[in-house]
Order: sequence, then structure tokens, then C-alpha cells
Amino acid sequence: MKVFSILVKNIRNVSRNKGYFVVLFLFPALLILFASIMFSSFSLENVGIGVVDHGGGYEFNVEKISRFINYNDIEGCLDDLPSGIVNLCIVIDKINQSTHLEVYLDNSNRYVQSYTKETFLEASLNNQLQDVGESSELISERLSLYSLSISNARSELVNIGSELDEQEKLLVDYKKNLTRLREDFDEAYFAFKEVEPQIRVIQEQLNGSDNSLESDISSFRQRKNYLVSQIEVLKVMLAVQLPLAQYQEFDDLLTSIVDDLENIDRNLQNIESVMAGNEIEDVVNSFDGIVVKIENIRTLLYQADEDIDNSISKIQESKLKIQEFDLALEEAERDLTGLMGEIKDGDTSISFKNSFEFFDDPTFLIFPLLISLIITLSSLVLSNLFILRQVNKPSYFREIITPTSQISFIFADYIINLFFISIQIVVLFLIGLTWFEFPLHSFYLFFLVCFVVSSIFIFIGMSFGYLIESQNLSMLTTVFLTMLMLIFSDLLIYSDLTGKFVKFFIDLNPFVILHSSLKNVIVFNKDFFYLVPSLIVLFVMYVISFLVTYLSRAINFARLE
Repeated sequence: MKVFSILVKNIRNVSRNKGYFVVLFLFPALLILFASIMFSSFSLENVGIGVVDHGGGYEFNVEKISRFINYNDIEGCLDDLPSGIVNLCIVIDKINQSTHLEVYLDNSNRYVQSYTKETFLEASLNNQLQDVGESSELISERLSLYSLSISNARSELVNIGSELDEQEKLLVDYKKNLTRLREDFDEAYFAFKEVEPQIRVIQEQLNGSDNSLESDISSFRQRKNYLVSQIEVLKVMLAVQLPLAQYQEFDDLLTSIVDDLENIDRNLQNIESVMAGNEIEDVVNSFDGIVVKIENIRTLLYQADEDIDNSISKIQESKLKIQEFDLALEEAERDLTGLMGEIKDGDTSISFKNSFEFFDDPTFLIFPLLISLIITLSSLVLSNLFILRQVNKPSYFREIITPTSQISFIFADYIINLFFISIQIVVLFLIGLTWFEFPLHSFYLFFLVCFVVSSIFIFIGMSFGYLIESQNLSMLTTVFLTMLMLIFSDLLIYSDLTGKFVKFFIDLNPFVILHSSLKNVIVFNKDFFYLVPSLIVLFVMYVISFLVTYLSRAINFARLE
């Protein structure tokens, strides 16, 4: 009841000043309106890029940026950076047949630097990925052509191997026929060798006795006829089994042998008729030539057999080399196929997409920050001014001697400040509901977070009002605290980029907690359980700030007594 009477008295005092309502109702709407106008005018089309082209001939394909200004040198472009004529300077050079870009960013303006760097890097990356994709397609086509050539080469090697197999089979068959021919010739040869001693005997007998010459000549003719028949058989076999050239050589030799034998026979006939000793000696001398020719024929047969063996061995070696080369080509083809697969699998395409879907309005994204700034400043300044006005009033001394408890005065002052701040919170909620279509199912989270944080700031402002009676000094201290909370937030630098020690204090900043909680509720539509850790921290701060306020009022009373 005492708290209620004190509250009614405070409302009566405050209602006399209409400026409170103007500040609480009109100013938040104007702030949001001006912020909306400012953020709606934000566009990357307003970004200017200075270009210094030294012969690179680079074509820019940057979406949303169309204002390019050409400069003769980099110094002129850098001179225009502070004035905002350009926000980015690019020097284009040609180095070793490749384009080299030197990008100068305005590092004095972090926000412009971040936006321009992000946009330019995204465009440059897309261009490079497009070039890499075209190069990979060209390489893939060339590799496919090489793979096809290797496949054709392997097919040709297979055909050559088949032809070598056929040649090897022909040579093996030819060797078999030649071996058979050589064996037949050896039979004739050894038969001739058997006749040779008899001819030698005839030679000796001719030299020794003429009586046995007739019988020996008859025996010779029998052997001669046998040899001629064998030679004719041999010629027939040679004609079938030998090539024409070799057969002609053997035929000439065999024909000459037959002719010589016939000559011998004719000579023997002459011997029989004439019985001249000189003619017999000619016959004997021609027999020695026949022996030499037969030996040559036998040597040629063995040489041909050896040449065929060498040819078969060389064909087999060639087949082994072809198999080894085919294996090497197969491995190369497999490597090319794997490389083609890696090139296809390694194709990289990057597309930048938004992670979240929400109301597409820049003001909507900044609205939680505007609410946080308005509630923070209003709660701190309003509560501090309200307490300073009470502390500096003459009636404040009566509160010291009144039997009413100090907690009743604290709660009464807290409720009157919360009342006016709640009006501002409702106005902000209605603005958001009208402009940005707030989700109604999360309205209780919005009010809960705003009331708890505003209560913390109200207690802090009241504490400064109790501890520092000078209005100017107390207001400066409140402003300093507000600036400190803004510094330890995401306004100047992203808190995620700070160290753990600094990040710890930033996370305990009520302004940061209010901003993040409102963003989770308004932008991301998070539920109550997601905000439980933040709410626990806020309620702990709420209790601590109340205790500090109680202690500050006690110190103020003690100082006045």
C-alpha cells in the first residue's frame, strides 16, 4: 500500500512535464524512420572503383557496381579515397602473359572495406572459377583424345601381335617341312656316300686293271640310275616345300649333278668304246666336283634350318616387347582415365546463398539494434534524471525520517521508471508489428527480454543518481557507462574476432545480451528454451543491480544523516 501511494505521487509529479511523453512516443518513431531512410539508401551501386590500367586489359564483371573511374597513376586514385569519390583502387598490370591486380582498400573505413572486399572477391572468384572450369574442360577433352589415341595404339599392337603369331606359325610349319626335306636329302646324301667308296674303287680298278672296267661301269650305271631317280624325287619334294628362289638354287645344283652323272655315263660309254685312259681320268675328276656340290647343298639346307630358328626367336622376342609395350600403354591409359575422373570430380563451383530467410529489408535487420540503443539510453538517462530530481528536492529529507522502508521507495521509483519505459517498449513493438510484421507468437519473449534488461539499466541509473548528487557529474557518468557498453559490443568490432578475455566481458554486457536476444526473437524466431541461458544471466544481473541500488540509497541516506 505504501509502495502504491509513493507510486501515485511520483506519477503525479512526472505527469506535470509533458516532454516525457514526447520523448517516449515521438522520438523512437523518428529514430526508426530516419534509420529506415538511411539503410534503404544503402546500395553497392554507390561504391566507386578507381582503375589504373597499365596495359592489363582486364574486363570487370562485378554485379551491382557500375561506377568505375579511370586514373593515370595510383597516387591520384589514393588521394580521392578519403573524400569518398572512390572506395577502391585497382592497378592492372601484365606480368609474364598473365594479368596481375593490385587492390588498394580504404582501411580507414572498415565497413566500406569489408563490403567492397567481399563484393570484389566474390566477383573475382567467380571469374577465376569460370576460367578454371573452361580450362578443365579443355584439358579433359585433350585427355580424352590422348586416351583414344592410346586405345587405338593398343588395338594396332594387338593386330600386330596377331600377325606375328601367324608369321610364327608359318615359320614353324616351314621349319617342319624343311626338316623333313633335310632328312630326305640326308638319306640321298648318305646313299651317295655309300656309292662314293665304290666309285673310288672303280677309280682304283680303272687305274689297275681294264678287265673289270666293264662290270664296274655297269655297276656304276646302276648306282647312277638310282641316284638320278632319287634326285628326281628330291626335286619334286623341293618344288613343293621350298620357296621358288631356294628351289631354283637347289634345282640348278641337282640338275648339274644329274648332268654331271650323265656326262660321266657318256664318258664311260666313250671309255667302253675307246677305252682311252685320259677320258677315264676326266670322269674321275668330275666325280670330285659332284661331291663338292652335294656337300654345298647339305650345308645350305642346314643353314636355312638355322635361319628359320633365328627368325622364330626374333618373332618371339618381338611379341614379348609388344606385350610389355601394351602393358605400359594400358597403365598409361588407366592413369589418364583416373586423371580425367579426378578432373571431373575436382570441378569446383561456388554459389553464395543466404543462410536464413526473413523479411528482406535492411531496417528489419538493424531494428533489434535500434531497440537496444533506445531502451539502453532511455532507461539509464530517464532513471538517473528521475532520481536526481528526487534527491535534490527538499521533500527528499522527509523520506529519511519517515518510517517507510527504503525498499518501498526503491520499488516505487523503479516501477515509475519501468512504467514509462514499458510505454516506449510497447510503442517499439507496435512499430515493428506495423512495419515488419512481427511474429505474434513470440511477443511474450520480446517483452520479457526488454523488461528484464530495462530493469537492469533502471537500477544502474538509479544507483548513479543516489551515489552522485551532482546532476552534471551523474549525467556524465551515465553517458560514460553508456559509451563503455557500446564500445564493448559489436558496434566497433565484431566480438567473435576478439580474444577470450575480452569476449567474456562483452558477453556479460547487458546491451549485447539485449541485442542478441532481440535478434534471436525477431529475426530468427527462436523459442523460449533457446533464450534460457541468456535469461538466467539477465536475472542474476537483475538481482545484483537491485542490491547495488539498495546499497547506493543506503549510502546516500547515511551521507545525509
